[in-house]
Amino acid sequence: MPSRQYPPPVEPGGTVAVISPSHAPPDAGLARGLARLASFDVTVDRYPTARRDTEWLRRHPEARAADVRRAFEDDGIDAVVAAMGGNACHELLSHLDEGVFRRNPKRFLAGSDNTHLHLLANAAGVVSFYGGQAFPDLAADAEPHP
Repeated sequence: MPSRQYPPPVEPGGTVAVISPSHAPPDAGLARGLARLASFDVTVDRYPTARRDTEWLRRHPEARAADVRRAFEDDGIDAVVAAMGGNACHELLSHLDEGVFRRNPKRFLAGSDNTHLHLLANAAGVVSFYGGQAFPDLAADAEPHP
């Protein structure tokens, strides 16, 4: 089996980028997910796509791919979390290559449609984490489970 690289854990005080590679979650749900993420003693950096609505995101796959690249290439970012899944992440594949994961391994947490990005990370030999996206995963329950 090929070797896999495990990106380092996010330390307290680290910075987590939140991106929207596919769809935009409801505002209230995303706000709750971002607050939950910040409660883990990290700085949350909400990238431009995580501030857009789904209609805009559908029209701009290149902007969504640019946010993925920026988040992974930014040395100040310790992990990348998807805002939500959807059904449009496949559109990013023609704008990305697995090298962005290989050159800049960091924790990537996402689910649903973001499986396309997990597959790119896998092709790069970098372990990613399915689940833990801002909505609904971090926003679903009023309190985290013990």
